[in-house]
Amino acid sequence: ASYEYFYLVGGIYTVIRTKSAVTVSEFGEKYILCAPIKENSFTEVEPEIEPDIFASPLRSLKEKGLNVVYGRWLVSGHPRILLFDLGSAHKFLDTWRWEFSKITGISFHKDDFELNGCLLFGYMVELFLYEFSKSHEHQILVHCHEWLSGIAGILIRKHDRKMATIFTTH
Repeated sequence: ASYEYFYLVGGIYTVIRTKSAVTVSEFGEKYILCAPIKENSFTEVEPEIEPDIFASPLRSLKEKGLNVVYGRWLVSGHPRILLFDLGSAHKFLDTWRWEFSKITGISFHKDDFELNGCLLFGYMVELFLYEFSKSHEHQILVHCHEWLSGIAGILIRKHDRKMATIFTTH
């Protein structure tokens, strides 16, 4: 998961972009990127019909009013990517902010645009992975890049999801 992809610049964005071909060659279709949708996301992503393996978890999110676009990142290796529409999750912001504060003891100002975006992204990623894990017996490793996407890793731990997590920061 990388929130930095949202900005299409930065250290983690550059690392993921330059290492995608090697990572895809090693992990193949098991490698899936998660990022927020931004206005210019589709200059670098070609939307596709999601494969059957994602049908159930994506349908579950859609039933909650959460929009996720599946596609291929148009970089070397053409990795799979899920783009999360944070605007579709805004209706959950107050609930998720309250729950996050309750389970972690960490709170932040309701008008902090960047932290709110990170919170929405983290909850959407964690919810997708949870729904995916319910219908598949795959081992899941979630690599959260930078603090901006770290909320997904925190939620995975706090909700006791059976997934391995890695957090990288520079």
